[in-house]
Amino acid sequence: MRSLALTLALMSLPPMAQAQVTSQAVCDTTAVIVSKAQALRMQGKTGPEAVEMLSAEYSDRSEAFRGSAIPMLVNDFVYLQPEAAMKEDLAAFWKQTCLSTDLSAVLPAD
Repeated sequence: MRSLALTLALMSLPPMAQAQVTSQAVCDTTAVIVSKAQALRMQGKTGPEAVEMLSAEYSDRSEAFRGSAIPMLVNDFVYLQPEAAMKEDLAAFWKQTCLSTDLSAVLPAD
């Protein structure tokens, strides 16, 4: 499920952001978003509340965080996970997967 969520989140990025997504900075930032979404879920916030809060915080930082990227990260990578997964470090898993994914296999060609 998590690799599908990663693929969907990466594909939801605008084309310019897709080219940048392999960079350490983008993987670091998206890992922080996943961590914050996980914390919000553990505090009892709903998925839509977390999306609204994190979109407001990150959408002005880069084109990579506009559109459907944050909703996909929050909803598919955090909120669709079973409760037991909340004991795991989802951000570390995300970052490791983000840095090691061959994006040419999941992103459309130009």
